[in-house]
Amino acid sequence: MNKMLASILVLAWLLLQTGPVSANTACSDGMIRNSYGFVGATVIQTLEGVTYCGVTGVFTFYGDGTARGTLIQSCNGFVESAKGTGTFTVSGSCMATAIVDFSDGDSGTFYFTIVDGGNNLLFVGEQPGITFTGSGEKL
Repeated sequence: MNKMLASILVLAWLLLQTGPVSANTACSDGMIRNSYGFVGATVIQTLEGVTYCGVTGVFTFYGDGTARGTLIQSCNGFVESAKGTGTFTVSGSCMATAIVDFSDGDSGTFYFTIVDGGNNLLFVGEQPGITFTGSGEKL
């Protein structure tokens, strides 16, 4: 009985030392040095009310901390495209931030969560009066 109790205590101690895998996950910018296809929604607040849009495109993250891409947005049947360039940083907690300047003169800040070892990105973004949400998948 004492041997069994001692074995159970040792096993419990070992299990408590390991912790969950997700608690030990660390991310780096190397995880997202790739191109991602993304899709999302845009909510635009104006004096006339709220407009809901769909957005899709491709963005590439480079090893020097820069990003470049193209997006297409459709709002109430009106389609526009824009190119974007920016910079990004990745924290060890699998969060990333990108600041992007678009060819139409707008700029925005995007906040990402890196999931599945960098194969997928979840994001929210903002420009004054505009909110973006969506996800990206490694191409």
